[in-house]
Amino acid sequence: MVRAMRIAELRDREPYDLIARRSLSRLLTTWAGPELGFTPLEGLGGTRSRDGQQWWVQEHLSAYVLPCAAPEVWTFLADGFRHTQVRSRRLAQYVLGTALASPVGLRCTGRPAFSLRCPIPGAEHLVIVPGNRRMRLFDLASGRTRTVVKDGADPGILRSELALRSCPTTGDPFPPILGSGPDWFDEPIAPGLPLTRIRDSRTYARAAHAALAQLDVWAAPRSREVSGQDYVEDLALRAEAACHRLGMTDVAPTLFRHLPTHCFGRVTLVPSHGDCQAGNVVVSPAGEPTWIDWEFTGERSRLYDRLTWALGLRFPAGLAARVDAEVYAPSVASGLPTAPRERANAIAVALLEDLVLTLDARASIGLRGTPPGLPELLLAFESVVRP
Repeated sequence: MVRAMRIAELRDREPYDLIARRSLSRLLTTWAGPELGFTPLEGLGGTRSRDGQQWWVQEHLSAYVLPCAAPEVWTFLADGFRHTQVRSRRLAQYVLGTALASPVGLRCTGRPAFSLRCPIPGAEHLVIVPGNRRMRLFDLASGRTRTVVKDGADPGILRSELALRSCPTTGDPFPPILGSGPDWFDEPIAPGLPLTRIRDSRTYARAAHAALAQLDVWAAPRSREVSGQDYVEDLALRAEAACHRLGMTDVAPTLFRHLPTHCFGRVTLVPSHGDCQAGNVVVSPAGEPTWIDWEFTGERSRLYDRLTWALGLRFPAGLAARVDAEVYAPSVASGLPTAPRERANAIAVALLEDLVLTLDARASIGLRGTPPGLPELLLAFESVVRP
């Protein structure tokens, strides 16, 4: 199961068709060899053609498939859309997802995206899904998925993820790496549904608790302590440098003018998932959680992942109010300490880390300008560090 980023969102922020053409060609070349004869069609701003093996794009489901795809492909795509926790939308979303993820739905709402002069054997079992900085091919026949860095994105994100995941240990919260190359890696497809698609509230709560605890247990042996003042000052410098790379020279001076770096004591750093939200947890039929999408991994403060989850950092609207609530009445999921000032410091560090991540992520794919949601993040940060 996969949580797809909508193609419409990608088109709003980047020259998606050009990036997708190059990324798809490279992904398929790593999978099937260099003699494919990739030709972009209407769905990627290309030409009309009836030659070769034609792949279509279903933009409503953010996927590239063959019109003659195998039944498990349609089930895979439908399950990623048709389940919802919102009771009032369940029937409509189930019907719509089932209709879109079908040969008829593809013909009615999709478009030819590209053709291959040399057909890929077994392509009826393949699905290609674009993401934020990566593109993935799912082979449902073998239960294997291949990931490549999108064209124009920093290849260092792949190296960071491989460095973390290539030395497996007992209890790792991610699937094992099955193979890798200079710009790709393979892993097994995590079975089950994304946590966001779990309808039963008790099942959801148990799986969420288990997933967060799994990250805690995995990260704890790799922890280290550093000076809070040094760490916060380093984060501030990194954020300021990223602002300059993005052409945002008016943000950094305002943000750091009154930053009380001397108040942060010691900070415990651990390996971090980096995008800790329910959509990145796949729950198996037995209820076991697996974390996917580790492209934002890195070393961060111990509570960063939990606060990303508890504060909903990936959903900026209303963030300042949620921060105030956590400072005065922390939730179980956040894991915050009991002292109010320590809680505020932990949140401040996490927000500053998230600012660096947000700015670096935008710069890593060659974009400039203010990232969406930045004003809300800055407002929340200033409220928690205010003397």
